[in-house]
Parts: sequence; C-alpha cells; structure tokens
Amino acid sequence: MARLSYQGVDKVFSGDAVAMRDVTLEVEDGEFMVFVGPSGSGKSTFLRVMAGLESPTGGRVLVDGVDVTEAEPQERDLAMVFQAYALYPHKTVRENLEFGLRMRGMARSRRDERVTRIARTLDIADLLDRKPGQLSGGQRQRVALGRALVREPKAFLLDEPLSNLDPALRLHARTELARLHRSLAATFLYVTHDQEEAMTLGDRVAVLRDGRVQQVGPPMELYRRPVTRFVGSFIGSPAMNLYRCRVVRSAGVRLEGPGFGVEIGEAAPPGLADQVWLGIRPHDLTRVDTRPADFVGRVELVEPRGSDLLVQLRLDDESEATLAVVLPPQPEVETGDEIAVRVSRDRLHYFDPEDDTRIE
Repeated sequence: MARLSYQGVDKVFSGDAVAMRDVTLEVEDGEFMVFVGPSGSGKSTFLRVMAGLESPTGGRVLVDGVDVTEAEPQERDLAMVFQAYALYPHKTVRENLEFGLRMRGMARSRRDERVTRIARTLDIADLLDRKPGQLSGGQRQRVALGRALVREPKAFLLDEPLSNLDPALRLHARTELARLHRSLAATFLYVTHDQEEAMTLGDRVAVLRDGRVQQVGPPMELYRRPVTRFVGSFIGSPAMNLYRCRVVRSAGVRLEGPGFGVEIGEAAPPGLADQVWLGIRPHDLTRVDTRPADFVGRVELVEPRGSDLLVQLRLDDESEATLAVVLPPQPEVETGDEIAVRVSRDRLHYFDPEDDTRIE
C-alpha cells in the first residue's frame, strides 16, 4: 500500500475560484482518511489532485515519497471510485471487473482468479453474468468498488461512493467498507459531506472549509475538542448549540446570552475577553427539577428518536433563541412544557469572537 502526501498544495480554477489553499497533509500507509465538509469546500478536488485528474497550481503531491505532481494518472497506480458508478452498460459484471486487467495485458487465468476472489469478497459472485441495468444501486456500487479492488493499487480514492444509496443500504455499505479496509489493510482516501459517515469510517477525519483544512484528527478528538467554531458546529449530530455571550465579572464569572445566564466561576478559561462564543453539545445537557438552572425554556418541538428525544426549547421570544437538548424518553415531554436544564462546566466549549478559534 502507500503513504500519500500533500505538500503546500494550491488549486485555483479560472475566475479565481480557490479549491485548495496551502494544503499540507500526510496520509499514513494503511490509513482510512476521510475528507468531510460542506458543498464547495474542495473535497472532490483533494481526491482529483491526488489522482492526477487535476493539476495543482502550486505545491507537490507525493506517493510513497515519490513526487508525482507531473505524473499521468495511470503512472500513479491509484484507483478511484466515483459517486456515479461509471460502469460500462453493455458489458457484464465480469467484463466490467476485468476490463482494466485486460487493458494491462494480464493473462486470462490470472484475470479469472482475481475477479473471482474479489467477487466473493464483495458478495457479487452470483452477478458476474448480469449487466449493470439488471442490478440494484447497492449491487452496482459494489461492482464499481470491485473494479478498483481487482487492480490491487497502492491506494483507493473514493468520492462519495455511497451517496446514491437509500439509508438502510448505506448503513450496511458503511459496515462492509470498514470490514473491507480492515481485511485489506489498504490506504483509503474517502470523501463525504455526511459527518456521521465520516465519524463512523475514518481512522482520522479532515474537516474542510473553503479549500482549507480546518482540523485533522481522530473522530472523537474532533467531537470533544474542535479547534474552531466551524468544526464544532459541523461535527456532531444534532449540531452544537452556539451563542455569542457577554462576559460579566462580579463575584464570579458569568456568561450572559439570549434568554439565559450561566455562572462559570472557577471554570472560566484564562484570558477570557468581554465577548465569547459559547458552544454546548445537546447530549451534554441534563434536565433538572430544581431552580435556579442554567437554561429554562418552553418546548417548541419534540422529535422521538427511539432511545431518546431531541427537544427544541425556546429560550427568548425577542431574539427567538433556541436550545437543542437530547433527553431520555421518560419522563415524557410535550410541546408547551416549560423545562429546566443544566450543563457540566467541563463540557462547555469557548471560541474567540474575533477569529473563531478555540479558547482553552
């Protein structure tokens, strides 16, 4: 397998559209690296530059320490799986799988052995004589993945390969991809806009915004310690509650936001300015029966999710501020109820209002 490197890579399209800005990133041999971010963040461009389908306007791209910035795609020995399955409709599954091997001049016996082995791995051995039009979306996706696997490349580049699948099949496909990665011990670069998918699959996750890498790390590190307000808001489902607060100092330190005030006292981070962004995960809030509480609000919406409830509280009518809270299914909560919640002080997140970076 391979170690992949971006070294100070820029990519600017015509019209000054910047897709990559000074990107330096190392992907270790055998790692499952996920690129995640909103539309237009540069995710697919990251893959296409590594694959050689786009040329960087600055910096270098390396595969196993070898500079391949100017190399043609076929010289890099990387396999790419696209969002669109890109199968040949007039060829059978077997012919689709072996096409690349045939073009390389591989002997028939070796082609047959490799195709049969990969087809069994992906559970498509009984589909080899069918054509893509006779397959379901999930089956076509496995064929597209199999066409990459039979090549036994140095690394796999996957551009939102599960986005066309229905939710149940997508969940199953995630499990299969994770299992496949473990069995192959291969290097995977994977693009998705779905942060839940990123958290599930990635050994490490790179959060992208406007062509820049905001943060790279293990999934739970991004969740527990986001380095910017954007990462805090993007990673986690349901999304982090964020409020711009005034810092009031009297007997202690108090954060005052729209319709609430939270005493943080000894938990206040050093160097806190007069304004701060406060972030609170919905899972880190606990319902309480006694007052005073950190937040008191009127229930606007209750979303039953089986094992828990996602509750939206209206905190302040003037500003229309709301608070998302994840609560147990019992006791029951109904629209119009007034409930109080508290948050552990060690679960609060603070971000600088000037540059949105994390305040420790």
